Amino acid sequence: MKKLLLCVAILFLTAFSITAQEDEAVQGTYIQTAENGSFWEEDGVTYLTLEAVPESILWTITTPTFRGGVYETLSFVGDWGFAMEDLSTDGILTTENESIKVILSQPEYDSEAGTVTYVVTVEEIDPISFCNEVRRGSSG
Repeated sequence: MKKLLLCVAILFLTAFSITAQEDEAVQGTYIQTAENGSFWEEDGVTYLTLEAVPESILWTITTPTFRGGVYETLSFVGDWGFAMEDLSTDGILTTENESIKVILSQPEYDSEAGTVTYVVTVEEIDPISFCNEVRRGSSG
């Protein structure tokens, strides 16, 4: 059984943070898992659909303080559009064989099907062997 991990890093502006000071930004990382996923294209737009997505995701905020918790997937997707119109953000999709850097936007959650679909731009694909080399400190 393949397990996919999607790590989404979002920079929320101060206007959307309760705890940030006026000049500070809040950096948040959201971790969404899926049993499977696929890229597909329609009318020149590339999509990523994650399947068997849990009803909640994990999050951490690293500035101005370190915090973490659980965020309902429905709220995460709903709040995405509320935070900023046309928000897109970097993400890392990790599979058994690859680490894929993507830009994500326009998420849609189907709670009955257990899927989340993003509009996606693939920026870079690294084989896991490359990631293991970097982790060990040898750049090849």
